Amino acid sequence: MRKQNTLLTLLAISAVVLSAQTENANPDSVAELDKMVITATKTARKTSEIPVSVTVISLDEIKASSARSIDDLLQYAAGVQVKRAVGMGEGVPSDIIMRGIPGALAATRTLILVDGIPTNASGTPFLIINEIPLEAVKRVEIVRGPFSSLYGANAFGGVINIITQTGDGKPRVQMSAETSLPFTSAHNYMRDDRSYGRQFWNDAFSEAYWNGTGLLSGGNERFDILLSGGYRSIGNYYMRDSALAKGKNIEYLKSRENYDYRDYRLFLKSGLRISEQLSTNLQARYFNSDLGFSKTKNTQPPVDVVTKGDKFLIGPSMDYAPADWLKLHIGGFYRMVNGEYFNEAPSEDGFVPSLWNGKSDDWQIEGQGILKPFKTHTFIIGFDHLWNNIEFGAMRNRNTSEIIPPFLRREKLIRNFGLYLQDEISVFRGIKVVPALRYDLHSLFGGEFSPKLGISGPAGDLFFLRMSGGGAFRAPSTTELYMPDFPVSVFRLVSNSSLKPEYVWAFDCGADFKPLKNLTITSDFFSNYMKDMITFNFIVGEDLFNTTVTHGNVESARSWGVENQLQWDPFAFLSLKGNYTFTESENEKYKVSLDYIARHKFNVEVNYKKSFGDRLLEAGIAEGFVGKREYFDWGVRPDVIIHEDLMMSDSLEVKPFRQKLDPYFKTDLSVSYSFNAGNRISLIIQNLFNAEGEESGGTFVPGRFMGLKYTCSLGLK
Repeated sequence: MRKQNTLLTLLAISAVVLSAQTENANPDSVAELDKMVITATKTARKTSEIPVSVTVISLDEIKASSARSIDDLLQYAAGVQVKRAVGMGEGVPSDIIMRGIPGALAATRTLILVDGIPTNASGTPFLIINEIPLEAVKRVEIVRGPFSSLYGANAFGGVINIITQTGDGKPRVQMSAETSLPFTSAHNYMRDDRSYGRQFWNDAFSEAYWNGTGLLSGGNERFDILLSGGYRSIGNYYMRDSALAKGKNIEYLKSRENYDYRDYRLFLKSGLRISEQLSTNLQARYFNSDLGFSKTKNTQPPVDVVTKGDKFLIGPSMDYAPADWLKLHIGGFYRMVNGEYFNEAPSEDGFVPSLWNGKSDDWQIEGQGILKPFKTHTFIIGFDHLWNNIEFGAMRNRNTSEIIPPFLRREKLIRNFGLYLQDEISVFRGIKVVPALRYDLHSLFGGEFSPKLGISGPAGDLFFLRMSGGGAFRAPSTTELYMPDFPVSVFRLVSNSSLKPEYVWAFDCGADFKPLKNLTITSDFFSNYMKDMITFNFIVGEDLFNTTVTHGNVESARSWGVENQLQWDPFAFLSLKGNYTFTESENEKYKVSLDYIARHKFNVEVNYKKSFGDRLLEAGIAEGFVGKREYFDWGVRPDVIIHEDLMMSDSLEVKPFRQKLDPYFKTDLSVSYSFNAGNRISLIIQNLFNAEGEESGGTFVPGRFMGLKYTCSLGLK
């Protein structure tokens, strides 16, 4: 705590010392410090009017960043950790960890929305966060803390809402192309084992990063449309000459065979205003990916491990405002997710190449009313009803198509109905009280209430205070409950139909301090108590070698910490952002920190923007630090713990092996030059100085990446 207070003091002193320069501040930046958001209360509110901690990543910040995907943007936010196993690839579950609430292998505890529509694939571990091209994104809102009171079961750790652009004005076409070919070629040329001639260029083209995106948009007072599509590929998403392999007491490098990735993305968003009171909207998305994930370990000869998937979503909605005090919304969506997993599996004849597939179908309908019958009250009442049907296919021999027992087909339908109510009460002198309550009726687990209460308001001219508390729950996913036995490494992953929901009770309080118009200092304290957390149990058979891994409600856990943030725009051409997060966590069963939770994390971002007539130069540099982390490694045979109540049973509970990860730094740089309003060229460098460290267990932080990007925008007559 002393370190956090010292940091705040230093930031405040710096602000006072440099206050003489404020006359040069960009007047537009003052408005940027108090942005409009919709995710926290489901109504448009300024960040200074809501009782929770919110970060908004604006369109200008997205353009100036070195990000290639949404998760690149998130990793520099306070209180947010991104844990990836395949770099920029999709197809192996990623985790978004918020405020010391860990991820889960077969589910997600952070709700990801695109324009308010969940992108989490219900019932599965898949969090397809990068299905929307960055060129179509307007801003990203990060709302910290559990939000089951508005969004239901998956908003356990927080909500991230990706808000896309809306077509406006005359029709416009924007095209962009990005590649790392010059830098990939130079890297390959410097290698001792380089190829020559045509083979050299074949290798360079296949390993380089390619990204092409097209966007068509336009609109008027009656109709708007935005259509975006893109293709990405890379021959080595680790951007390294070797990959990391870890064991219990050993660590070594292995060949980087089969680490390629490609995806296709299509996105449609349109709106029709029938009258001043009535409008309709439509969203449609398609995403298809193919990911290589090394080679099999036990088959002879080794074969490629590959995940393939495609996702389709369509969501219509309608908004009706019959009176100034009443707004109605009704909508819904259908989502289909298909996945194929090519690996190896044990059979009577030893290990054989295997193929497994799964399919998830979601239907959801939702409705919401915003009522303001009194000047001091704004009521929000709504409902949603989700049907999730998931089919787990049988595992088959890739060569013969025969079913490999006991990995057999299963299918399950789960429903959930939710009803929520929120009231925004304006008390006096800008103080607002926001109580909210949601009731969920789950087809397997019955009813659950999720309350939340927030209070916010100014404390003088310089301080804005906020405080909130509430509870949230997460029902076990269909994968955790019913997925057939699944071979992973040297273990067998077994589902558990007896799981119970997990719960979190959370409290946070914070303050915004504005000593200058162009400077905001924010500090937040948070505390989470988690009960019945779903995690892994390791069960060892009688011979101590036949180990299975299953899900169980075995953990109670705590996390608490402090987030400090600063945003300062000293000049019209210069912007600085920084944040530091301290997080303490504990698994109360084993008395260790929670998986992958870093005690210390900080980020610094500096952006420069200068115009020269119709030309514009932009540059940004970001430095990130992630501290030491630990995690239970279920790829290593664990140590045995014999409990007295298990001495006479057929199996023994074990303590998983604990791996430790060293801290790492990450430096990203971007420089862009716009020739005019329609042409822009950018240089992007990720991991500029330090390309070492592990982002997740056995996975290096992706190596140094350098790419060139050209963007062209044309107006259509």
